[in-house]
Amino acid sequence: MGVKKINFIIFETQMPLIFKDKVLSCSTIAVWQIKENEQFFLNNCGDNWDGKELTELKGKRRLEWLASRFLVQKMTKKAYGIKKDKFGKPQLQPNDYQISISHSNGMVAAIVSKKRVGIDIQKKVSKIERIANKFLNSEEKSFVNNRYKISNLHLIWGAKECLFKAYGRKQVDFKKNLLVNKFTYRKNGNFIASINKSDFTYSFHFENRFFNNYYVVYGEQN
Repeated sequence: MGVKKINFIIFETQMPLIFKDKVLSCSTIAVWQIKENEQFFLNNCGDNWDGKELTELKGKRRLEWLASRFLVQKMTKKAYGIKKDKFGKPQLQPNDYQISISHSNGMVAAIVSKKRVGIDIQKKVSKIERIANKFLNSEEKSFVNNRYKISNLHLIWGAKECLFKAYGRKQVDFKKNLLVNKFTYRKNGNFIASINKSDFTYSFHFENRFFNNYYVVYGEQN
């Protein structure tokens, strides 16, 4: 039985699409800036969410949550439902593809694939240095301290967020279980990272992009 093809479409709303590309071996990403109001998504997402979870969200988080569901629906050209499993990982219903979603300061990113994947979008902020010790191990510390330190920190944090999402079971030590191989920073670069747990040990190929003061990091299982 062959692999089912994902049908991607041109976006027909007023949302400013930043980019939509096929990436890595079999994944597609999309990133855009939210311009619609909440009612737009409520009118156009059908049943593409968990109503209970939505009631617990307010303000910007609620809008970004709705927008991310709508983005996946448009990427796949189907009104898939997105429900969280018992560990809190978003999954398509029916579970035809792997997905990951992320949002930051009015930007939303999503990745759809047949493989395990993760995506993270972050606005560039200098305060990431304050939390670096919470996620950097000794090997990673050895190569981040150069003129691209802030960028390196964002990429490592983004990759570890992606691995955490791909694993999807929450109990992860960001220093011990999530490992990023040494890389040289490029605005549009690539690198390798891995997750090492007793029940889940995989290497992922990552790519990163930088645009409009935002970092996008996305990875696919090797």
